[in-house]
Amino acid sequence: RKAGRGVGVVVNTHTQHTYTHTFVTQKGQGVRVVVAFFDYETSVYGKKTAELSPLRDLQRFFRGGFAHSTCLLGITVSWRRDQWPRYDPAAPHLAFEDLVGFVEAEADAQGFSCQVLDSINYGMTFGLFRLRHKSLAAESAKET
Repeated sequence: RKAGRGVGVVVNTHTQHTYTHTFVTQKGQGVRVVVAFFDYETSVYGKKTAELSPLRDLQRFFRGGFAHSTCLLGITVSWRRDQWPRYDPAAPHLAFEDLVGFVEAEADAQGFSCQVLDSINYGMTFGLFRLRHKSLAAESAKET
């Protein structure tokens, strides 16, 4: 829906499958997100049988052009995998630094700079990122 001055409003799209549905159905519709909170509360590795893939959803978010020119991005995931036999023991073990690298690479590919604002570890990990389109930085530099 449009609310005043062409600002789109999406209220509480908070389930794993809703992310995928929203990104597929709204791609190319001009939806831009100022604050995105990917609250997975599950393993970063996802769950193939449930078609749950946090990293794939993040790719859809970036590659679908959903990030506003300045965007706060919050991500909550866990790194658990050892107790789950469905993960190949030879596969790499991911850590927060890997998530940061992934977000930075996806942001950069879409013309955004990425800054880690905070991370909180409490059994799971919450990471808060600020995304800013590089064209904004170039405009700011010209003004000074």
